[in-house]
Amino acid sequence: MQRYSIFSLIKNAFTNHQNWEVAWKDPEPKKEYDVVIVGGGGHGLATAYYLAKEHKITNVAILEKGWIGGGNVGRNTTILRSNYMWDANGLFYEYGMKLWESLSQELNYNVMYSPRGIINLAHSDAQLNTYSRRGNSMRLNGIDAVMLGRDELKKMIPFADFSSSARFPIFGGLMQPRGGTARHDAVAWGYARGADSMGVDIIQHCEVTGFDVQNGKIKGVQTSRGNDLHPPLDLLHHDGAQAPRGIGTTQVFNRFERRVRHHRNHHRVVSIALPPSSGDSLLPLDDMDLHHC
Repeated sequence: MQRYSIFSLIKNAFTNHQNWEVAWKDPEPKKEYDVVIVGGGGHGLATAYYLAKEHKITNVAILEKGWIGGGNVGRNTTILRSNYMWDANGLFYEYGMKLWESLSQELNYNVMYSPRGIINLAHSDAQLNTYSRRGNSMRLNGIDAVMLGRDELKKMIPFADFSSSARFPIFGGLMQPRGGTARHDAVAWGYARGADSMGVDIIQHCEVTGFDVQNGKIKGVQTSRGNDLHPPLDLLHHDGAQAPRGIGTTQVFNRFERRVRHHRNHHRVVSIALPPSSGDSLLPLDDMDLHHC
């Protein structure tokens, strides 16, 4: 893999940027793999990357019916935070926050991580007390949290409506200074490039059309390309099968008449990618949390 750097940028500038290596290859599927991952979104790509990096399992295929970055991973919101009250949630997301801090360097790909801070506004005394409780819980877990009063918020977000006639009056807020944003589809591209460099096959425009089930176990995967992929190990057990709860999971498991409980929740999506603003701006959410963007 050609490493990205200022030197490679200067080198390719002399050839009018015609000699860059492709970020990841477009291989033909092999007959056998140790691991077959259905779905080339953020979870699938990260799974393949860490299987190769941490466990040296590189005979892996990622089957993506569309293209890398064209699914939900390229349309979700960009907020990064660990401002949760419960220990299990807070510590789990805090570990993820620490991974974000060095992810661009690890992947050698700019995921545009920007720790610009996140503010949750309180619109009542009761909500302010709730945020104070959450902030104390965060600090007990070693997570950064700052309670802000109205005067402090006026200086930080002067364009917000602090009048007494506001539909949602502002009583104060809870800030996590290390919270921020990242470019979600760049994360997918970075993981794809990294996984490909270690030998993982990323097979785009390849939909899973069925499974070869023998004695309650999946022995192969059928695809829209007409290929049957047969891993030497069991993919998963038909009885008590475990599966991610991502978009498309239900449809995939219906192929072998396996029902998967899947709760459909409302999600925020990005319809078009826009560059970050140069100054502070606010992103209003349905629960009236406001974030520095």
